[in-house]
Amino acid sequence: MLSHLMNRTYACPSVCSALMSQADMVLLLDRREQVDRVVLAADPGTQTGWALLLRTNDGGVVPVASWILGRRSEKKAGALVPARAPTFVDQLALVRDVCAFCSEEFPAPVIVCEDWFAGPNPNTVRDVVSQFYFIQAAADAAGLTFRAVHNQTWKKSYLGRGNMKTADALVAYSAKGYEAHGVERWGAVTASRPGLSDDCAALGIGHWWMESETT
Repeated sequence: MLSHLMNRTYACPSVCSALMSQADMVLLLDRREQVDRVVLAADPGTQTGWALLLRTNDGGVVPVASWILGRRSEKKAGALVPARAPTFVDQLALVRDVCAFCSEEFPAPVIVCEDWFAGPNPNTVRDVVSQFYFIQAAADAAGLTFRAVHNQTWKKSYLGRGNMKTADALVAYSAKGYEAHGVERWGAVTASRPGLSDDCAALGIGHWWMESETT
């Protein structure tokens, strides 16, 4: 079941990670009637992070998979590799793939997305806003519930502080995700080298919302 989600090719650069094994998925399917909530969480931006999580009746949160769609600009060998953001079609394809995955065994997912906010860099704001509304439109097209999560609210609860700089927050939730799931690239994140960790932010957003459902 997970292989289909992991092997999808998108038009934009993408990175996929299975956060549970196929064996664990088989065990989960044996008690799928105990899954009462499915969340597909997103951290929007030029590199949009996604995470799929399930919640069981006893309140346990089970991370299933994560994705990063898109690429920030970066320098390689002295040359600038331009950013390449996901399109609406990319975002919709992921949402529909997850819907197909869930339709076989689990409830339809709720799309939970970090809300955009006006920051000091207008280019960053534009990129985040574009992806936020792509994701909202994808949720609408798929007939799914969409919930926006305030930036500082989930961070304060999940990380202990809501006013962290972006770089510090990246390090914090990457460390938390690495400790829990051992995804190698999350363990290599530093404030000066954020790397591919946006899906770890989505993991935190989804985990917080599943525990609170206050929005």
